[in-house]
Amino acid sequence: MGYKDKNDAVAAATLQSESDALVARGRIAWGRLKEDAPRRRALSRGSGAKAKERRERSQNDHRLWWLQVGQALLVGKRMAKTDHAYYAWLTANGFEDVPRSARQDAIWFASNMTSLGELPEGLASPGTIRQWAYKRAKASPIATSTPNHAGVVVHKGPPAETPQRSAVVGSLGQPGADNLPDMARVADLILEASKNMQRGVELLREVAQLIQKNQPNP
Repeated sequence: MGYKDKNDAVAAATLQSESDALVARGRIAWGRLKEDAPRRRALSRGSGAKAKERRERSQNDHRLWWLQVGQALLVGKRMAKTDHAYYAWLTANGFEDVPRSARQDAIWFASNMTSLGELPEGLASPGTIRQWAYKRAKASPIATSTPNHAGVVVHKGPPAETPQRSAVVGSLGQPGADNLPDMARVADLILEASKNMQRGVELLREVAQLIQKNQPNP
């Protein structure tokens, strides 16, 4: 075996090990979600500090668990080449009882988590988070722009288990006196986007810390 072949084998083994770890965490997270469902429904809606703390802790736990489920399902989607193979993978790895819509939402959440920024209080399941994100995108300046305003057009694909990306096509044209307001608007949008990216990075760092804290003991 040559040097390159050895490196390829090591890389493949490392990827497999990381994938196995993601699937294992996702399987544990799905079990915790099922066990915790009755307790979450029974959480007090009181306005006291302790009640609020319990709700926040439950909310953060559920977001983390759904993220881990989504990451595991992404591994399965990558490994399975057909629907039949994917359903076989779900059964073999303990995800066969995850509802189809929940699988779709969990995959979406894992694929888009870093771009969501700060999430509103009370959103714990990927389905409600996805609805909130779509409403926010629909109401955003970029989503409501027309080709006459900096030529920005946003294309949205239908929800699917396989993550989809929106395609944004824009053309600023030649700068001139008539285009100066549009250029200023574009500059504002770029600045807002950079702030959202920073919030996404901060959220990713927090999630990574939560994952480390919730690692099962060996």
